Amino acid sequence: MNDSTIQLNDLPDEILMMILEKLWNIRVLYSLIGINRKLDRITCDPVFTRYLQLMNGISHNSVGQLSEIVLNRFCSDILPKIHHHIRRLDLESSTMERILSTSNYPNLHQLGLFNLHAKTAASLFTSQSPLNHIDANQNDLLIIVIKQYGDMCERSDINLLILIHILTIFCNLKYFSFDTSQQLSFGNSPPNIFSSTLVELHVSLNDLTDCLYLLDGRFSQLHTLRVFSVREKSTHVIIDNKDTLPNLKHFSLDHRFYTDLYDSLIIPLLQRMINLEELDLYLKISRKQTVPFEHEFFLRITQAFPNVKILRLDNEQPQKKNHQDSSITRYFHLTELHLLEVHDDYIEEFLSDSKTCLPNTVDLTIEYEAMQRVTENFTRSTTQINCSKLVRLNLYVLDDENDVNLDDIKHYFPHAKIFAKS
Repeated sequence: MNDSTIQLNDLPDEILMMILEKLWNIRVLYSLIGINRKLDRITCDPVFTRYLQLMNGISHNSVGQLSEIVLNRFCSDILPKIHHHIRRLDLESSTMERILSTSNYPNLHQLGLFNLHAKTAASLFTSQSPLNHIDANQNDLLIIVIKQYGDMCERSDINLLILIHILTIFCNLKYFSFDTSQQLSFGNSPPNIFSSTLVELHVSLNDLTDCLYLLDGRFSQLHTLRVFSVREKSTHVIIDNKDTLPNLKHFSLDHRFYTDLYDSLIIPLLQRMINLEELDLYLKISRKQTVPFEHEFFLRITQAFPNVKILRLDNEQPQKKNHQDSSITRYFHLTELHLLEVHDDYIEEFLSDSKTCLPNTVDLTIEYEAMQRVTENFTRSTTQINCSKLVRLNLYVLDDENDVNLDDIKHYFPHAKIFAKS
């Protein structure tokens, strides 16, 4: 350690900072604080101290605690020296109380709590909680990841209680992310919870219709809402709320089951989002409710979202109208286009130059056989202009007996890198 310390001391501060910034800040702090004044000054820089992840093995489902040796050194020596620099802490359940009680954190604004048991999480927001060591009013970001436990009904009830406590205690909370493996359910009697400060919410809902409760005005400043819905069958709930959502700019809904609520729930909900800038929908619409996407539908998309970059389409219902005399749809910023599991009409919709004008930036993913049909075996003139603009072409070959020679079709996609997968 002495030899390496002498070498570090010989380096200019700027070079030393560049080296240390490439290392895990927890290791930097553990190894170098207390060696000498120069290293103390450098390692106490906000680059290393503003955000601490005091745990090991961070992944979606599991984290581990720091070794006892490392934890002891942080609690006894390091945290008391840098506590006033810390703006965010990520902690796991078994060491959380000890770390929070080690010092006060006057500038702590963001907190991540991982690997919690739900009942423990529910008790965190009481008068006996270790969170009492921090000022909840100054926290504007909170992330909670909870271990799986119990049945869904029990989880939903406790999770809702956790949310109620959080919004009551963290009065200035702006960002809240609740573990997507844990579901919230509002049921028939939604709780009387409100927040006038929350601007971003990431949450998993038990029922698709619970989304209506989140957007009934209780979170009036919500700017970004990302929802993951986990229940296959959604209940039909009538909430006559036509109030617009002018502050909502980003909305993401991921519902991986077939739903028949597209017309009655999804469309009216989207119509309330009058200033939406980013929309990410992953839906499976029941066959009996599926309608074809006519050319006017794509015109409206480009008018509502002129900066759309990624577009994925999944609709096997053919178009019903003849669109020969319609206006051309223009995508100025499109970079990714996914046309798997679509009727040939939609491939023609995007590739025909009489219907669509693509930019010179598009990465297209499509079935080889469908592309072959629509382009008339790569000879059709009305689709060649848009095909010549592609920068990348990902072809999925469904027929194993189809012998695809990419050199034979290169002339039709002169500027594209072409890849084929079986």
